[in-house]
Order: sequence, then C-alpha cells, then structure tokens
Amino acid sequence: MVDSVDSSSIIANTTNVGMAGEQKKPVSDEIISHFNSNKTVVDVIYFPLETPFLKAAAKTGARTYNGLGMLVYQAASSFNEWTNTDMPVQKIISIVKKNV
Repeated sequence: MVDSVDSSSIIANTTNVGMAGEQKKPVSDEIISHFNSNKTVVDVIYFPLETPFLKAAAKTGARTYNGLGMLVYQAASSFNEWTNTDMPVQKIISIVKKNV
C-alpha cells in the first residue's frame, strides 16, 4: 500500500471512519507518514469538518479537503432540479459550518 501512496497525488477516504467524532483513521500512521506537500488528501466526511485523518494529513503538509463541498453542491444540484432556481451555495456553506 505504501507504494500506491508514494505514486499517488490524490488520496481519498470514502468510508465513514472518523465520522461524528470517532477518533479512528482509515489508514495507519505509517501510511500517513508517506503523505507530503505534493499530496492532496480528501475525506468525504463533513462532520466533523476536520477528521483525525485530515488532521494527520495536514501535519504532513498535504493539502486537505473535507466533504462539505460535495454535500452542498449535490444539494444545490437537486435544489436547482426541483425549483429551477440556483441555491445560494456560499450562504449554505456558511450556515453549515456554524452548525457542525
């Protein structure tokens, strides 16, 4: 697995590990030690905004992204389909950030 991490530029967690305050990470600290500033690490979880996985990845210098954008933009697409109106995405992101 380390070889896969070393040869990848994007690493994504698409599991629920680390959700709702769970203090687990989806991979070992040994794997995370291979992250660096050339890596982008994504966790599709949006609660909490910074999971233990993202926190550990950030310490290595990797760029990190949580799942909030995915959640809101999926909702925006559905909102548009149902109402034929654009959802105020930035306003919704701000509201969600205040409430998670």
